[in-house]
Amino acid sequence: MKRNIISIFAAICVWATAMAAPVVDVASTQQFRGADGDVEYAVSQQEDGKYKISFKVIADDKDTELMRILNSGKDINVSTSSERLFTTKVVEKSKLRGVVVAMLESEAVDASRINEVMAARGETLRLGAAGYALVMFPTGGDVVFSDLKRVMQEFPQFAEVSKTQESIPVTNTIVEPVKPTEQPTVETPKPAEQPAVEPAQPAEAKPLSKLEAALQNQPESPVNVKNENGLFKITGTSVPSNTMNAASKMHFVHQQLMKAGQCSTAAMNMSTGGIFIYSGNGYAYSSGFPTEFVTNIKAFNRPNCQIKDVVLTESNKWIVIYERNGYKTSAGLPRPLIDKLGAANLANEQIRNVSLNDNGDWLLITNKGVSSSEGAVAEFLARAKDAHGKVEAAFISSKGAMMAVCKNGVYCHRVPISVVEAMKTIDFVPKMIKFTDVGYYIITNGKNLVKYSL
Repeated sequence: MKRNIISIFAAICVWATAMAAPVVDVASTQQFRGADGDVEYAVSQQEDGKYKISFKVIADDKDTELMRILNSGKDINVSTSSERLFTTKVVEKSKLRGVVVAMLESEAVDASRINEVMAARGETLRLGAAGYALVMFPTGGDVVFSDLKRVMQEFPQFAEVSKTQESIPVTNTIVEPVKPTEQPTVETPKPAEQPAVEPAQPAEAKPLSKLEAALQNQPESPVNVKNENGLFKITGTSVPSNTMNAASKMHFVHQQLMKAGQCSTAAMNMSTGGIFIYSGNGYAYSSGFPTEFVTNIKAFNRPNCQIKDVVLTESNKWIVIYERNGYKTSAGLPRPLIDKLGAANLANEQIRNVSLNDNGDWLLITNKGVSSSEGAVAEFLARAKDAHGKVEAAFISSKGAMMAVCKNGVYCHRVPISVVEAMKTIDFVPKMIKFTDVGYYIITNGKNLVKYSL
């Protein structure tokens, strides 16, 4: 299906209300692109240990019976060319100019059945209901849920870890971008107020969890691969991912990304959740964010204002970059970073990228150059430049994993392998990469195209 049709439609039809959802742990996402349309799915595990699969389906209704199937009121079977996998129900649906977008959710599937589903092969993935023709998405005979099998097998030693998760209040919000005024006005960002900078306090030592210890001690593997679409090269080092045994609070954000179908930038952590920005200043975020952060995000949802980047540490320290070089920050950020932000603002430099963590690591990229904390970050950026040329964007994780997008390629340092695998298959040049140390990620072209696993 033509990308431009999907992109235009996704930009128009952004649902503005959240779906009620149980607390789940998103284990895997994957996309199928075929003659009948596109399918994206997310496999998640409930608190009771059973699995559910959520689908976003985009199809041209001129070539399928999808809308008739959705309106039938019947359960929709998902199958391969050889066997039925599970049954789904319609959660939401919409149609515009012959293009249908539907959200489907499967029945609960127990562990024994999910093993059978993971091994299922077929020439097509099929959606259908009794008495209706099938809507088919070619798979080429591959294992349909092959990525889920890989993730579940990646860290078998943590199979005994509890899946119990803290309940998240349903207070999530999505706001559509406001329309431009008839007479656009140009807003010049004023120098941001200097927030109070708190002296760094030594962190209290606490025992590492099994998962944290494993992440800390993971062996590095060399990376030297090409993007499958021939767009760029990826080099450096990677470590294993472990999203299967790490509770995620980003299910709402994942749902809204599936609905919006576009993203320009994002931020996330494992303690609170995530936020993504689309169409300039539209946004969706998890519950639990600092009040001041939310207040600023809402304030920038106004005509002719663009949110350029959002930054979030594991302890919920934050930065919002807007317009050319305006910024807002939380308290407690490193003084050198605050000074560099202020200098860039006063010099009218274009702030392109900011990243930091709670360990004092930070970097700032403007149209005039790159600044960073000394030591590991500075050394990494120097290696990235030597490997692939000018550094155009970069990210630092909470545990010091780093990835840099350079003029001629992407350079990695201890990046989760799930992020590297995603970079291998994307069909656009990345401009923004955000990830967690267990392997969740959001990658965009800085405008609208996005690939993610939450």
